[in-house]
Formats: sequence, structure tokens, C-alpha cells
Amino acid sequence: MNKTELVAAIAEQAEISKKDAEKALKAFTDVVAEELKKGDIESGKEYTITYVIDEKGLNDAVGLELVTTYTTADGKQHVYSVEPFNVIKKEGDLYTFQVKHSLSNAGSFKVSYRMFPKNPELPHRQDFCYVRWFV
Repeated sequence: MNKTELVAAIAEQAEISKKDAEKALKAFTDVVAEELKKGDIESGKEYTITYVIDEKGLNDAVGLELVTTYTTADGKQHVYSVEPFNVIKKEGDLYTFQVKHSLSNAGSFKVSYRMFPKNPELPHRQDFCYVRWFV
């Protein structure tokens, strides 16, 4: 679908003129572009990411990783990188995790955080029911 077809579809769906649909589409894309500028991540630039987690008495039993993925043209999602966070500070049950992250390739990536239990008796931490994902 090209821009002309999109404007026509918006006009028809919203029951407005094509001129008004074009104004609405421009306003929408301008707002989205402005918001994206606020959160741009530049290729090659290093970012420091810090999380504080209350382990509630688990005594260093939680690990944290930054998982970056990309989607191929056929719609399949693939892991680009997995970077472990380091514990940089502990105050009571509050653990401060930190990682330095940079992307060396241009493209569209998704970033998530995986929190997992740490215990030498667990054979596969990613298969364990206590793994939590957050964005």
C-alpha cells in the first residue's frame, strides 16, 4: 500500500475527505517521528543501563540479562545478543545491576530484559518457570 492508497483507506474508514485524511496522516507521522527522536539509540554509541531489584531475602539468587533481537524479512525473530548484567552494589535486599550496551549494526532491534534464578543445581535456567521477561 502506498501513501495515496493509505490516505484513501483512512478517508473511507473515518468517513472524512481525502484532504482531511492526509492532514491526519501527516499529523500522526509527525508526532511519531518526534517521539522516536526522544528515544533514539545510535549505532556504535555505548549506553549504561542500570536496574535496582529487591531480591526480598533471596541472597544473590537472581541474575539479569539484556537480550537484543531482530526480525528477518520472513517475520522470524532471532537473538542478536545476550549481555549479562553485573551486580555493582548491594544494600540490604536491594541489588543494583548494570551493563554497558552498544549496537554495532544499523537496523531495527527489540530489547528485553530476562531475570532468572541463579543456582548451581538448576540445569537449564531459561527453561525454569521462574524466568521473567520485562521491557
